[in-house]
Amino acid sequence: MTMRPPPHAQRGFTLLELLLATVLLALAITLTGSALRGLWAGRERSDRQVRQAEVRDAASTAIRERLSAITPTPFLAGDGSEVLFIGSAEKMAFVGNVRAYVGAGGTFRQTLQVVRARDGVAICLRAGGLRDRNESADCEPGPQTTVADGLKQVRFRYRGHGTDGKITDWNSRWATTGTLPEWIEVAVTPASGPEWPPIRVYLPLAGSGG
Repeated sequence: MTMRPPPHAQRGFTLLELLLATVLLALAITLTGSALRGLWAGRERSDRQVRQAEVRDAASTAIRERLSAITPTPFLAGDGSEVLFIGSAEKMAFVGNVRAYVGAGGTFRQTLQVVRARDGVAICLRAGGLRDRNESADCEPGPQTTVADGLKQVRFRYRGHGTDGKITDWNSRWATTGTLPEWIEVAVTPASGPEWPPIRVYLPLAGSGG
C-alpha cells in the first residue's frame, strides 16, 4: 500500500504570503541601502573635516612662523619713509627672517595680505628687498604665495602699549609705524566648517629699536 503525504505537506505559498515576503524583502533592501548611503555620507563628511583641519593647521603654522620671526628692522614704505611695521585690517608689512627651505634664506621685507579670489578670499604672503618701495603693491596669489584660499573672511588686528604706557585694545589698524605691535591676531572664517581658533602671536622684540 502506497503511503501518501499528509495534505498539509503539499500546500504551497499563498498569494498573500508571497506578497508579504516581497514586501519584507523590499523593506530590507531599502533599509540596507539607506544604511550604506549614511555610512558613505559620514565617511565623506569625516574626510572633508580632516582635509579642512589639515589646511587650517598648515596655514596657521606658516602664519605663526612668519609672524614670530618679525624683527625691528627698518624698511622703505611706499612714500620712501623708513618704517618698522605697517598694519591694517587686511594687510601687514614687516621684516623677518625666512628659513631656507628651497632657495636662499635670510632677512626680507614681507607682506601678508587678504586678497579676493574666485572662490572667496585667500591669504597671500610674499617677500621682497628691504629697500623695495613696492610694499604698497598687492600680493598676487599663486602656488608660491598662497597660504590658504577658499575662505569667507580674514581679519588682522593689533595691540600694544600706547603713549600712556597702557596696553591698548585690539585695533584693526596699527597707527605707530615706527614701532612693532606687541600682539598680532589673524582671525579666519572658512567658507565651510567651523571658524578657526584665533592665531595670536606675541612679539617679544616689540620694545626694541631699529
